[in-house]
Amino acid sequence: IEAVNFFEDILNKDQLSDLDGNILKLGKALRTVVLNKAEIDQKAIEQERDIRGLGLKLKNCKGKNKKTSQQRQSYQVQIELEKNLLDGLKKQSDELEALKSQMESKMSFFKDEKRSIEEKPKL
Repeated sequence: IEAVNFFEDILNKDQLSDLDGNILKLGKALRTVVLNKAEIDQKAIEQERDIRGLGLKLKNCKGKNKKTSQQRQSYQVQIELEKNLLDGLKKQSDELEALKSQMESKMSFFKDEKRSIEEKPKL
């Protein structure tokens, strides 16, 4: 029985070492994803602010002459481009949120696996 326990301890230590390595790698990757998502969310907020500013400029662009008409058209094109960029940022943020959720689930699985190995009763 002692020999079996000895070999089980060796196997458990290897498994725990592998799990610790996986948890560490996943933790680093998760931090990177969280930081990237925060950066993209900040860019999206700035983009929304820019769109509102362009909307105000468009609203204040009055007159019927050729110059103001061109200016209005320019603002409308800019707003459309900024909205497309904002949509892309939001989509990227959603993808990172899904990835973060998957990584957190995997992290929970690794931690549960580690706990079950640590709590395994000996013969």
